[in-house]
Amino acid sequence: MHHRPVSLTKENITDSAIRRLIFDAGNDLEDLLILCNADITSKNHEKVIRYKENYEMVKERLKAVEESDHIRNWQPPISGEMIMQTFNLPASKLVGEIKDAVREAILDGVIKNDYDEAYSFMIRYAKEQNIKPI
Repeated sequence: MHHRPVSLTKENITDSAIRRLIFDAGNDLEDLLILCNADITSKNHEKVIRYKENYEMVKERLKAVEESDHIRNWQPPISGEMIMQTFNLPASKLVGEIKDAVREAILDGVIKNDYDEAYSFMIRYAKEQNIKPI
């Protein structure tokens, strides 16, 4: 993951990309940023300055998104247990797929990180998979 923060500077940084980095790095985010900053080396002084500026831009975006979303160590408002109870399903790959779909919808900004929106999304997603609540 140590190249991920720098690779975000090569594209228009979306909040979704920032959320994914925060979510994936979790408690290791600060260490990842320190490593990433230390990894910016080159004999070309202008290149180092450009990379450092981009690094600072990503760092500021990380801070802004994390403050607004509180995403680190975050779990979706819908648990696997809730999915199993709602649809009378055993622990299975399908439960994980539904939970992943809810998580991805939140990380992508399709729905808010809110129980009611997540629950509604879960029901719609399951319906598309021909799964009905009990």
